Amino acid sequence: MKRLFAILLSFMILLSFGACKVDTPDIPEYPEEVQMVENMLENRPMSAVQVASALSKLSYSDEQISQILTQASPNWRAQALRAAQAELDERPLSQVGVITILTEYGYTVDEINYAISALGVRWEDQCLYVAMDYISQGYDKETVLKMLADDGFTQSEIAYVHAQHYALVEGVE
Repeated sequence: MKRLFAILLSFMILLSFGACKVDTPDIPEYPEEVQMVENMLENRPMSAVQVASALSKLSYSDEQISQILTQASPNWRAQALRAAQAELDERPLSQVGVITILTEYGYTVDEINYAISALGVRWEDQCLYVAMDYISQGYDKETVLKMLADDGFTQSEIAYVHAQHYALVEGVE
């Protein structure tokens, strides 16, 4: 035991003076690329897939892209939330509509679930906004209700629109 302790102590002393060198793989640093990724994500929300695609178009290898993203370590959940909010700022959508768009952008199931949970959206209100838009375009009640279902709104959300805003939907024939 004393001998093992002496060997370890000697090794630590040699390491501290640089006499022994432990081989560690050299991992290149990418400070400029990390800054570029941070700037990209600051300008608009992007998924890891979108950022990797952009870097790939700049001729970075998969290995380099992996290292750059690791060094940048963005919060992909926050990016998914920003993307979802941006989509809802443009137009009202169902929860299924938001999920579909985020999936197309390349966000993971975990990132999408986080975004949907963190949005704090009343999907019934989104359904109402879409219904009002369809009504303003002159669609009849039955067509509006079918279109809402096609847009991914749940029967509960559609029933809310119908029940709470009966006069709005009923007035359309």
